Amino acid sequence: MGTARRVDGRLKFVPDDCPAISMQLMRDCEGGAKDGDKVAVEILMRGNRQEDHRVGVAMRFGSSDEAKRCAKALLYARTSAAVSRIRCGKKPKSLRTWRFRGRL
Repeated sequence: MGTARRVDGRLKFVPDDCPAISMQLMRDCEGGAKDGDKVAVEILMRGNRQEDHRVGVAMRFGSSDEAKRCAKALLYARTSAAVSRIRCGKKPKSLRTWRFRGRL
C-alpha cells in the first residue's frame, strides 16, 4: 500500500511504511493511476535493491485524501460497533466478529 507520485516525468510508487524509498511503476502496468492516487502494487521484476524493483498497480483506490477518509470512516464504524457491543455486555461469538470483512 502506498501512493503513486510523479517524479522526473515517471510515475513511482512510494510505500506508506517507508516514504524514503520509491519504486518505479512499469509504464504498461500503471492501471490508470494518477499522481497522488492511493494504490496497492505487486512486484513484477525484482532488483538488487528495493529502489531497483519494478512494480505494477494491482488495485487503485483513487485520490489519497479520499481513500484516507474512507478508510478512517470504515475503521471508525467497525470500532464503534465493537465498543458498543462490549458496553452492552454482548460478547462476540468468535474472533472473526472483530476482523474487518468488507472491501474498500
